[in-house]
Amino acid sequence: DLLTQCGGQRRPGNPIPIVDRNDCAARIQTKLSVAAKDYPQHEEVLQRLQVEHASLDLVCFIDHLEERLFFAVRGTDRGMNPLTTPRDMHSNMNIILGNGPARAVPALEEYKSARRRYPKF
Repeated sequence: DLLTQCGGQRRPGNPIPIVDRNDCAARIQTKLSVAAKDYPQHEEVLQRLQVEHASLDLVCFIDHLEERLFFAVRGTDRGMNPLTTPRDMHSNMNIILGNGPARAVPALEEYKSARRRYPKF
């Protein structure tokens, strides 16, 4: 469900967002609040987390109080999702041919960008 809300095709140097990133982050933030209730042993920390960055492949959460960053990276979808299946098939073929998945480079750049914004976290 979140993929259709936070989806978008990314081309190097030419991102084409389908939805507003702020809307995407707000939807993930809402889901995070729900998840916090499912994990009472981690609820305090989960309630503090805020979505710093969200894309189709990577979400960055920030805990300002503890000065920590958390990242979640999307794996290959097992279902046939129209937003992810073509990219996943391309990445899987790259792996079969001995190369890395194509989406790894943009995800790494997103990670580095977040780390640069918070170098002491």
